[in-house]
Amino acid sequence: MNFFSMLLAFLPWVLYKVIMDVPLFDDMTMLKASVVFAFAACIWQTVNKSGRGILHWGTVGFFAVTLILVVLWPKEWYLKRLGIFSGGMLTALVWGSILFRRPFTLVYAKAKTDPSRWNHPNFIRRNYQISIFWGVVMLIGIGFSILKAMDWHRRMLYDILDNVVLILAIAVTCIFSRKPKIAEDHGKKD
Repeated sequence: MNFFSMLLAFLPWVLYKVIMDVPLFDDMTMLKASVVFAFAACIWQTVNKSGRGILHWGTVGFFAVTLILVVLWPKEWYLKRLGIFSGGMLTALVWGSILFRRPFTLVYAKAKTDPSRWNHPNFIRRNYQISIFWGVVMLIGIGFSILKAMDWHRRMLYDILDNVVLILAIAVTCIFSRKPKIAEDHGKKD
């Protein structure tokens, strides 16, 4: 996956995270705006058929529920745990895709790869490795959400650390996802 395909795959989550932290209005207004924009991105992905697989449909479900429980019919119990719910949903989607033998990265990788390589063991293994890597990253994110819920005074620190981990994960994924093509090409020349 390259940076732009990752951005497109995670667009609703990126909008949700970025807009929520913009200090234009009060926290609740920015949270509601982030949820509305994230849900709109889900609709856009569905209409454009750029959203694929378990990650997309789980994201649509999460933001549909969140739109109801944050924007239309706010529930305080949900609002207090929203960071844990969002991290939990992403983690469940990633690990669920691995457990059901359909790593979430596979649908995105197939869109950018020659169909003759789809069943190649290196291609499949690399997608499992990248998906597992993201599963671990999501678990770290849940950890930061839990710490933020327990220690509200240091929430900015936990947000910064979470963002650093995500940026590093994107960089690692972009580099790591390029290697199988090189290895497979060398194998064909021999």
